[in-house]
Amino acid sequence: MFTKPTSRSLPLVLGLALTGVAAGAMAQSAPTVSAQVTNGPAMKPSPPQPAVYHTRQGTLIVKSSMPAPPKYGPAPTFAALDSNHNGRLNAEEANAYAPLANDFLYVSHGTKTISRGAYRRWVHQRSTTS
Repeated sequence: MFTKPTSRSLPLVLGLALTGVAAGAMAQSAPTVSAQVTNGPAMKPSPPQPAVYHTRQGTLIVKSSMPAPPKYGPAPTFAALDSNHNGRLNAEEANAYAPLANDFLYVSHGTKTISRGAYRRWVHQRSTTS
């Protein structure tokens, strides 16, 4: 004895079907990256191995890696950046030092300027994390 499906049954059936599909997709194994474990001091990671593809025209070898991060040097003094001498750094003044321009919203806590104390804390944080 079957009953006529109601309009509420269709979303339920579709929801269960999508849940099953999502669970199946997540259950598939993701490619793993092997990590080399050492007991000694931290070692620089080895460069990635080249990818080799054999084609009808010959062998193609792809070598790629991330470029080294740029060296910006030490942070300038607050006074050197404060070009209008008002005791605060705005976004335009922060642009004189690229790492500060990049972190401007973080250092300013979403405001339009950075105080001398906030700049000092940012410089200290950068020196202890790099």
